[in-house]
Amino acid sequence: EGVDKPCVIVPGGCTVGLRSLWLGFGSGFRKIHVYGLDSSYAGDEHHAYPQALNDTDTTIAVVVNHKRYLCAKWMARQANDFIGCYPQLRDFGVKLWVHGDGLIPDLYRNLRERDKAA
Repeated sequence: EGVDKPCVIVPGGCTVGLRSLWLGFGSGFRKIHVYGLDSSYAGDEHHAYPQALNDTDTTIAVVVNHKRYLCAKWMARQANDFIGCYPQLRDFGVKLWVHGDGLIPDLYRNLRERDKAA
């Protein structure tokens, strides 16, 4: 009590998935492969494994490039935050690959294509 303790503020968005990218960067990793950060439902499944905590989440439709994704509101927020995280990480020298299907992998591919066209 009353003792100053050092702390590290980790940037990166609203979820542990996005913050883990920044934790990787802060730990010295500059090549990061991401799996399972899809940020949308696959059929009627919100996670690859049962997670009752999210069973009652309200869902919304998100449309990107004429493709419709079913998402919980927090997933849509995570995807929006990813759009900001990706260029920041890139500008810090991180090579990022997002594998899989879903909203964030598709956003990632769109952002990469935009980078190539620039």
